Amino acid sequence: MDKEKVTQFLDKLDIEYDLLQHPAAVTDEAIKYLDENLPSNPCKNLFLVNRQETEFYLLMMPRNKDFRTKYIKEQLGLSHLSFAKEVHMVEKLDVHPGSVSVMCLINESARDVHFILDEDVKKSQTIRFHVGDNTCSARVKLSDFLEKIIPAIGKEPISIDIPDMKE
Repeated sequence: MDKEKVTQFLDKLDIEYDLLQHPAAVTDEAIKYLDENLPSNPCKNLFLVNRQETEFYLLMMPRNKDFRTKYIKEQLGLSHLSFAKEVHMVEKLDVHPGSVSVMCLINESARDVHFILDEDVKKSQTIRFHVGDNTCSARVKLSDFLEKIIPAIGKEPISIDIPDMKE
């Protein structure tokens, strides 16, 4: 995934965004740096697949929630859901592990990937996502994300509510 492709997409939609180059967001230190320098609703994006590897899903959920397939597959009516293999991630999203982002859905190769959005993502004024890879992130207003980006991607999100096990 190319950073310029994502920024051009955002520019075309006339969306204001803050962009930050940062260390690869794989360590606690790097994530803390990102949280301090580009504060917003931190989300995790997970690339999932059914047992037959015929249906692919990109799940966007708050970073502070635990990922439990039980709750997700029940709400989707699936009997099995697991992480997709790297080969599928590269083929469908044009990224490698650690760099999955909702912005991967702008790729033509992602046209058959379902977009799942946890309702708690909508509880902030801004939202942050990787741009290209996990060394660059953008922050946008949640309203722009919901009203401009998602419609431009052309995917109606499947809304789910993952229980917060920390409450």
